[in-house]
Amino acid sequence: MEPKDVLIDHLSLCQEVYNVLIEENTWLKTKKSSPSIDIIDRKKEMLPRLEKSLQNLKRLKPEFFSPFDNTKNWLMTLILSSYKFSTLIEKMKNYY
Repeated sequence: MEPKDVLIDHLSLCQEVYNVLIEENTWLKTKKSSPSIDIIDRKKEMLPRLEKSLQNLKRLKPEFFSPFDNTKNWLMTLILSSYKFSTLIEKMKNYY
């Protein structure tokens, strides 16, 4: 898999995780009860995909990146996405 594809796939997965966590957080705030089975199942389904995606990211090496493509922009987007994701986690920790 091309490095750019690894990054795009991981970024997409992070967005999915983020959306489910937002949905869960909204559920918890509004219904004040345990999340629905659907949310829990989606989170369980995402975990192996996230682990695999992280393994793929760890395999990337700087020499895999071409200086002539736009991968640096993808990396920046990934970093910003991770920041947004970690910010959400911190907010959720503070909420509970």
